[in-house]
Amino acid sequence: MEWKVFLFLDYCVFFSLIILVYICVIVSLKKNIMDDKMKDFLTFKKMITPMIIQILFWIGVAAAVIGGFVTMFSSGGFWQGLLAIILGPIFVRLFTELLIVTFSINDSLRIIKNNTKKDAE
Repeated sequence: MEWKVFLFLDYCVFFSLIILVYICVIVSLKKNIMDDKMKDFLTFKKMITPMIIQILFWIGVAAAVIGGFVTMFSSGGFWQGLLAIILGPIFVRLFTELLIVTFSINDSLRIIKNNTKKDAE
């Protein structure tokens, strides 16, 4: 019974902190206290996912090459390992490019929107 009370108190403190941080961020955004980069980050105008996708790309390439070498020198066969070393990074690149395209479209649309606003004024 006691642990439920502590768990409830933990949740209350956690959500109170989240609300406090949210209020501080909103107030600082309205008062222009933060610089533009942080404001863009907190309002989701600047995306961090493309950077994460690039990191995942290099992890995928390393995994494909290491997996290919392990396959080459184990019972999997030399040619299968060589094929994994050659084709693995290509498939990882294709997959990550498909993910990045959506963010490129988003950036292009944002530029078009900003140019349209300038022309309307």
